[in-house]
Formats: sequence, structure tokens, C-alpha cells
Amino acid sequence: MKDFISDNEKRDEHMQSALESSSFPKASYKISEVVENGDGYMLNGTLLLHGVSKPLSFDATIANENGKVHIVAKSKIKMSDFGIEPPKMFLLTVRDQVDLSVDILLK
Repeated sequence: MKDFISDNEKRDEHMQSALESSSFPKASYKISEVVENGDGYMLNGTLLLHGVSKPLSFDATIANENGKVHIVAKSKIKMSDFGIEPPKMFLLTVRDQVDLSVDILLK
């Protein structure tokens, strides 16, 4: 979780604190099913985050690129669903919803 990054370094510091990354250093996603859906795919599985497991689906594209599998996937979670209190920045609370983007190249 220490590799969590966004486009704002200060926000990342606050998120590290909220995620309690020293106590919960890793998150994982286990795919249980891949379903074709229109011109893409739905990845169904379970996300383990902050010690809490929840079902989660990702909208994804999967392509073969020069013998490698390229997966680009997006989903959303609510921090509160995983026992995470949204951090506060300058007296403002960060929204509970987090947009997840994944870009994986399998060799």
C-alpha cells in the first residue's frame, strides 16, 4: 500500500495514514470469473483491503500485445466499506468513493 499514488503528494500522505499502511501493508484482488460484456470484459472477484474482504467487479479490456496479455481495468470502492475513515485535508474530508485504475502487462 506504500506504493499508492495519485496526482497529489499531500493527498497520498493522508491516504497512507488513513489506510494504516504499516498495519495493512498489502491489498490483493482474486479474480473468480471473467465475463465477456459487449466490447470488453467484467472481472469479478474479491478485494482484500485493510483486513476486509469484499466482492468487487472491474470493467476491463484485455488484449494480446506481442505475446503479452495487457489488462486495463476500472472500478470504484467506498473506503468506509473497508473500515477506512476518509482522510481530512485542510478541514475538508476526502470523498468516501475511490476510483481504482489498474494497468497490468503479463509476460
